[in-house]
Amino acid sequence: HDGEPITRPVKIVAEGSSSSDSTTTTINTLDGPVLTIALDDQERQLFDNLLATARALEDAPQPKSVQIRVAGGWVRDKILGLPTHDVDIALDSCTGVEFANYFKEYLLSQQRLQQQEEEEYSASSETALNNNNNKNTKNNNNTIIGRIGVIAANPAQSKHLETATLRAFGLEVDFSNLRHETYAEDSRIPTIVIGT
Repeated sequence: HDGEPITRPVKIVAEGSSSSDSTTTTINTLDGPVLTIALDDQERQLFDNLLATARALEDAPQPKSVQIRVAGGWVRDKILGLPTHDVDIALDSCTGVEFANYFKEYLLSQQRLQQQEEEEYSASSETALNNNNNKNTKNNNNTIIGRIGVIAANPAQSKHLETATLRAFGLEVDFSNLRHETYAEDSRIPTIVIGT
């Protein structure tokens, strides 16, 4: 980006920056100029797992379709080439708390599957049994640390949405739903409906 302000719709795509992953992820169908944002490994892991969570929800016994959008300061800072360690996620069909719980459960289920596979491999391999004490344990910075925090809605402070927050892959992640706000003529407090 050459420093000029963006004054028209622009397709923004995220491109993996690790040497092993040069794929591009976008669902944006806008034609025209393209602004590419390079992702580091932590961001790629986060976004890949967010999309995998959304796909898992579509395949769940009670299917749910969720569009995930990255918003706010992370997008601005990436466009400006500034470092950022927090990501704001906007969701179209569920609350931030609801999706944060789905996301955490998805990551924990993936972690359990990986542990099962490692245990099965260890049980079938003498070498693995000998090296069991040297097993590489994942650092908690690469997975969810702690629990999901909830920042309650507080209309008196112009905070109209409940937000879920958690740490995943070394990044602070906030989840909230997209909303449509309608204001009455005699009030500054909006009526909020989940959606775009």
